[in-house]
Amino acid sequence: MQLKELHPDMQTAIMKAAKLGDAEITVGDAVWGSLIRSACGGNSQMMKILLDVSNESPDVRLKERELKLKERALKEDKGGDAALMRFVFERGEGD
Repeated sequence: MQLKELHPDMQTAIMKAAKLGDAEITVGDAVWGSLIRSACGGNSQMMKILLDVSNESPDVRLKERELKLKERALKEDKGGDAALMRFVFERGEGD
């Protein structure tokens, strides 16, 4: 949705807060631009959000790497970190 499609009050507020002059861009682009501007300005919270949302944070990269290693181990039939399960079937005295 483009900013120009919003209610005039909302459009004006977003454009002022995001320091924008073009109502032709989308709301998503306005949010991304504002977030990037804040992050580059030194706002560490916005930097964390930016990295998390763009899947570039160290946590996300580590989880992706772990998943790839587990998938590779399963493909090679090593089982990865999965514990082996052993089933023991016993009959009770009344069976």
